[in-house]
Amino acid sequence: MPVSSHASVRNGLQEANDSQVELEDLSHLITCSEIITTKAASFAWSMQGPPVVQDLDFTIRRNEFTFIIGPVGSGKSSLLKGLLGEMPSSKGFVYTNNVNAGYVDQTPWIRNGSVRDNILGILNYEELWYGTVVRACALEQDIAAMPNGHNTQVGSAGISLSGGQKQRIALARAVYSRQSLLMLDDVFSGLDAQTEDHVFSKLMGAQGLLRKQGVSVLLVTHAVHRLVFADRVVALDVTGKVLEQGSYDTLIKSGGYVQNLAATAKAEHDKEEEDTEAPAAALAPVLLEMTNITHEVAELNRQTGEFAIYKYYFSSIGWRLVLIFAALAVVQGASDGLSQLIVSQWTAAVEYKGNQVNGFYLGIYGMLVTIALTSLIAAAW
Repeated sequence: MPVSSHASVRNGLQEANDSQVELEDLSHLITCSEIITTKAASFAWSMQGPPVVQDLDFTIRRNEFTFIIGPVGSGKSSLLKGLLGEMPSSKGFVYTNNVNAGYVDQTPWIRNGSVRDNILGILNYEELWYGTVVRACALEQDIAAMPNGHNTQVGSAGISLSGGQKQRIALARAVYSRQSLLMLDDVFSGLDAQTEDHVFSKLMGAQGLLRKQGVSVLLVTHAVHRLVFADRVVALDVTGKVLEQGSYDTLIKSGGYVQNLAATAKAEHDKEEEDTEAPAAALAPVLLEMTNITHEVAELNRQTGEFAIYKYYFSSIGWRLVLIFAALAVVQGASDGLSQLIVSQWTAAVEYKGNQVNGFYLGIYGMLVTIALTSLIAAAW
């Protein structure tokens, strides 16, 4: 399940070649101006498996915005999960003096409840701060159009939300938490151009809410035009290593990945303007749609899982419990299917033999239903 806005960051040191992560108080190894520092850190789903991101050396400083960029599949999302402790460290060191962080995943997590409850999370309602966050995340009009406003039920038991609405509600929950560190995984990619510009400027612009609050932000993004707002840019290559890092002004003149990326984006934009006579206002949605389609195709082509991932999760649960759960699920499914088969046989028997067969089939049907219900309850437990 994706981590909600409140997620603990591992505090201390993760040692290599050890299945148990040793946590120590290493606050003396990191300055007060730094939140997280990595030294040759690698993250992998298992100690024996290949690292997804490797040899990371960078620092996240207080009151600064750090943007993570790189090609699809370079491990940007895995980097965030590693810093959050969701992916084990197979090598190197991770130092932090920050206990908590707000986190928003690419796939936003929305619980069954009202819009207000989803934004508040586990915190109390503060009217002024709540209104400020809602306005900054461009949710006012969306909520006003809902049948019960802020009390509208969402999730599987409520109304359906668009992808952009889910993303902004999850983002609002993270901002509302007032954490000193926010980790955002490509949270603006699902928004239309106008909404994205509004939310980004209200949160991360020069006069944005997060700037004023002094929040440190670690943002994974594909938006090259937003890199100018970063205090520090970290670029990953296809192997999950840091290709280059530094301020945007420095990297844009270095002749490396960031400069080439910016030049390519500018050339594509200029070519689109030359090849069409459509006004800029009509052209913008088309360009956004083309960018989104390209990004979606790349996402579809990336590897989404492997056996090592599932082995890691199952091992953390315990193989004995996993096998018992699987057996109960099979029994429940088989009993449910057989009960439907018995009903059809029962109907045919009554047609040919009359009601004298009711007792026999009713007994079998009741037994199968009881087995299915018992197995379902046991599996859920």
